[in-house]
Amino acid sequence: MANTISIDDFTKFIEEQKGRGKRLIKSLNNVLPNIEVNFNTTIGNEILKDDLERFDLLITKVIQEEATDEDRAEIRYLKRRFAILSARVDIVMDGLRKMRGTDER
Repeated sequence: MANTISIDDFTKFIEEQKGRGKRLIKSLNNVLPNIEVNFNTTIGNEILKDDLERFDLLITKVIQEEATDEDRAEIRYLKRRFAILSARVDIVMDGLRKMRGTDER
């Protein structure tokens, strides 16, 4: 599934939505820079990969009952980071679905 819409579809959507369309644009403008940094840059991808690898290592330590309190704290921190990033991606994807007039996930 492509994540693009035509200019005409976008314009039509904004006109139909009135104030909600403006709020959606504002929300997208707030989250898109973060999404781009995380997914469209080499360093963003490396950081995300490092975070996922670290999380996997820490979870393995928990399973093997070798995790320290610091390890558990880092797991909680990474889980919050992933949740925030996921929420930002959801905002963008929901906005794209609304603009297309679909509710597919």
